[in-house]
Amino acid sequence: MSGQAAFNASSRSIFAGRRRTTAAAAPHPMLCWASRSLIAEAEGLELGGLMAVAPLEESPLQAFERLAELSQRLQEEHPTAAAISAGMSQDLEEAIQCGATHLRIGRDVLGERPAPVRSSSPTRE
Repeated sequence: MSGQAAFNASSRSIFAGRRRTTAAAAPHPMLCWASRSLIAEAEGLELGGLMAVAPLEESPLQAFERLAELSQRLQEEHPTAAAISAGMSQDLEEAIQCGATHLRIGRDVLGERPAPVRSSSPTRE
């Protein structure tokens, strides 16, 4: 069974299986890193595509347009890295417009999450 890796363009993170590596670099160098990294060349691991959450300070449409452009560039070297995971309940229309193949719409399906219940733990002596 192969794992998958994804690049999060908004936080500049690479997700590979259950590990995440964050780099303080612009997205374009990150595509180079993703293409030439251990992720792209590791046995049993497939570079599956890109993932992003739109930044709060910018239009989701602009962020997802950039993500689609980065996805096209990544696919030039890795044709199977076609997944675009973008969009949540509040901006799924913009994500679909820009070619998202995966959406995160839990709130629209399941409703708001209840506030977490904080319980006091017994004190250890």
